[in-house]
Amino acid sequence: MENQITLLSTSKVCKIEEKVIEALKSIKEDILPYNKICITERTYIINTKLAQMGNACGYDVCVNKNHCGGDHQSEWLYDMVWYKENSDNMLIEVPLVLEMEWSRFDKDIKYDFEKLLLSNSELRVMIFQKDSRDEVQKIGNNLIDRIKIFENKNKADKYLLIGMDTTGDGAFYIKPYHGE
Repeated sequence: MENQITLLSTSKVCKIEEKVIEALKSIKEDILPYNKICITERTYIINTKLAQMGNACGYDVCVNKNHCGGDHQSEWLYDMVWYKENSDNMLIEVPLVLEMEWSRFDKDIKYDFEKLLLSNSELRVMIFQKDSRDEVQKIGNNLIDRIKIFENKNKADKYLLIGMDTTGDGAFYIKPYHGE
């Protein structure tokens, strides 16, 4: 099995989703296979690339400075936030919020994911890991069930669920979900 990033849906993805997928593809050789580097290094590489991508798209980025290279704002509310302010320093746009949970325990993934339900950003990204492709898909489906049952959702809600299979060479499986 070669290092890979697989899109698990034929749904059309939005521009920001394309940017996140593009960023992951550009660093896949640095972060896969799974046992190539430690979680701290993987987090640093992913955060740095996604923060650079946010900046390249014209956004300021909030992220834990210990887990990211570059000059960014401190972590705020989520593991990563892309945002824009007007000339009066008033928040005018938050196109992306991201949570990353490397614990393999479902309850830990659930806890971080549920923070995303509260966001009103254009795209909510969840990155997690499980011990097989089947487990990644099972958690992905469970997270989609959580979106569907959440009463405060909107039809325009967009989520990008990114699960890493930690077995073998490892791979990322990406499942976009757009509100119904």
